[in-house]
Amino acid sequence: MTFHVDDTYAILSTQIKPRRIQPGKRTILVSVLLSVMLLMSQLFRALQLNHPPQLLNALSMESLTSMNIEAEVQPCVKTHLGSSSPEEDSQHSCRHLAPPRGLCSLIQTLFFNAKPQTCRHQKRVTFCATVFGQISCESPVQCTKLLHYVGVFDETEAKTKWKRVNPKDLKNFVQKEVTKNSYFGFLFIKCTNASMDNFEQPNYSEDYVNDSSESYTQLFLYPKKSTPGRKGLDVVGYPNINVVMVDSLSRPHFYRSLPKTIGLFEDLYEKKHPEVFDFQFVQAVKQRTYESLEALFSGYVNTTEIPFGTYDIPKRPLPVSQLLKHYKEKGFRTLWLEDLCWNWEWGLVKDLKVINDSDSYPSWNKFKSALKKANIDSIDVTLASCDILEANGKKDPFHNLPAVCYNGRYHHEYLLEYLQLYQEQAQNTDQPYFTFTVTDVAHDETGTRVQTLDDSLVKYLKFARGLKNTITILFSDHGSTYGKFMQSSPEAHVETFNPFLFLIMPKSIQDNLGVTVMKTLKYNERSLISLIDVHNMLLQLIGMEGKVPETTFAQKYTTPGGLLSSISARRTCEDIPLLQPNLCICKDFETVVKVSEFHKVLADFGIGIMNNMILQQHKKGGGVGFGNCKPLKPYEIRKVHEVHVSVYLIRYKLDVVVHGFKDVREDKEIFFLTVESDSNKMHCVSFPLSASACTASTQSAETKTLNRNYVCVTPRLRSRRVDSSVP
Repeated sequence: MTFHVDDTYAILSTQIKPRRIQPGKRTILVSVLLSVMLLMSQLFRALQLNHPPQLLNALSMESLTSMNIEAEVQPCVKTHLGSSSPEEDSQHSCRHLAPPRGLCSLIQTLFFNAKPQTCRHQKRVTFCATVFGQISCESPVQCTKLLHYVGVFDETEAKTKWKRVNPKDLKNFVQKEVTKNSYFGFLFIKCTNASMDNFEQPNYSEDYVNDSSESYTQLFLYPKKSTPGRKGLDVVGYPNINVVMVDSLSRPHFYRSLPKTIGLFEDLYEKKHPEVFDFQFVQAVKQRTYESLEALFSGYVNTTEIPFGTYDIPKRPLPVSQLLKHYKEKGFRTLWLEDLCWNWEWGLVKDLKVINDSDSYPSWNKFKSALKKANIDSIDVTLASCDILEANGKKDPFHNLPAVCYNGRYHHEYLLEYLQLYQEQAQNTDQPYFTFTVTDVAHDETGTRVQTLDDSLVKYLKFARGLKNTITILFSDHGSTYGKFMQSSPEAHVETFNPFLFLIMPKSIQDNLGVTVMKTLKYNERSLISLIDVHNMLLQLIGMEGKVPETTFAQKYTTPGGLLSSISARRTCEDIPLLQPNLCICKDFETVVKVSEFHKVLADFGIGIMNNMILQQHKKGGGVGFGNCKPLKPYEIRKVHEVHVSVYLIRYKLDVVVHGFKDVREDKEIFFLTVESDSNKMHCVSFPLSASACTASTQSAETKTLNRNYVCVTPRLRSRRVDSSVP
């Protein structure tokens, strides 16, 4: 939707009052020569091109002060493998933005002045274990006078069902369960003095966590026995694929938070034949998981359509099958693991569009059908995540949860342990596999919880590097989008769009691919890339080529073969399909400018449109005014980026600080607005057709704060969320 300057009276007034702009006077104060050149340029365009003078250009040029012109500030930690710096490379055009002054002390204060939460407060017990492939069971001493139960995921009710067992019969009971067709690779084993009715009902509250009943529970992992790989299947030339994603973790924060993992990578990187590749310039297509995975699995993102709201259902299922179907055709088995509750609003039921706005609870049969269409063979211990989160009093791990613990262990430990057990079994039976694992340990407001991942991740990666014929891809979709860091430093916005990507590739696979491909892969470490390049690489590995629905998109954004083909050293963010709002991670692509009165007009424009959204939706529900919502009121503009898209078109990206509310801890909110201006009209870049809101995302640390910004309390009335700090 396009709004002309003359129409801005329709936008609600906010606290920032626009004043009449005097570009000529302000420009002269900066530089007489500059002003003469600009005025002559504008006059020439007006006379020759029959176009109004570019008033906005004259204003924006008054202080083109880029952070790149300022004295370089050294990063707090080294953010690359090896001894040579990427800045020493003269071939590639992309350079990382220099960090702002004071960042190191801020990082120390926010992330390292206190140790992360442990799980030592929980007493760890073991009922059953696997010794040389055999199951052995014994009731722990704490359970001598307690009742024993085994929890099994039941497909009929689509939840864990508990069965009481005699401790003496525990081993036989477990051995029988793990051989059933309906077994999903895990069992809960519990002893307690509470009745079965008390722990069968879901209870997502901290009161439940602090329940005084005596109870001990083990999550027993034992992958279902698989049949040997198909005889005669020619998969010798196709490597197994092991993908591990850490949601919401930027490249700089990876290097800050996981020193043991980095130490392992350094050892592998400095070998005569390096086993790890570190891609140093990965640009996120968007600061949300759905679109990031859309790029990974399909090699395509729609740059013209309006994104679905955060609390809305996706317009289409995540296109997982567009990649996995090719691997399935080659005889691979596929596994998807994640630590979110499968049937909760951020779980697989949403990604695969199993539910719609009217569904209160997803159908298990419908969900199984969606998994089949996605070519996902199994999700196994993913089904235990609902119970683990429930035990922590939460439905998701995104807020106010310093550590997700279960039986004295972190949640991510279970995922990585199961992944290892599954891969060991697959290798023993010569079954090719494609595994995809997601942990949300970094998806919190503190930025410290991810430190708990280091020990278990480095342990798992030491195992993974020894897997036969297996490529391990460790990556993130984007950096953090909310929390104290986002509120404290503009640097956090840049990190949001700067994820990490590592490949662990054994020498046997490198030899199969050949010297030329390995040199290309090494060269691409310093090229600007996106997950679209990873998609095309994964297809190339099995002799396939990517297909996207738009010829123009393929020509502009796609390199056949992806990372296995030479990617242009001169590639810029114009060659990456950036879904707005977005920030380019490359130096000199965007210009940081001094905040002016005109930028306050832009902020007023954008915030006003969002206020109109709230009014319009409240009106549709029969209400008057804002109802239980409150209008957004800008307090200040923290930072402005400008991109000169063309001679007439300028894209402005503004960090707008908005007044918070008295009944929450945060007294200020930060919104990221993207507005384009062309002569005498402005429009919101992500909504060129019919939408009525600017692209915006909030970086609040509290879910309830987010709701009070956008969401009315009135039943069944919710404002449309465009972007947010959750997936």
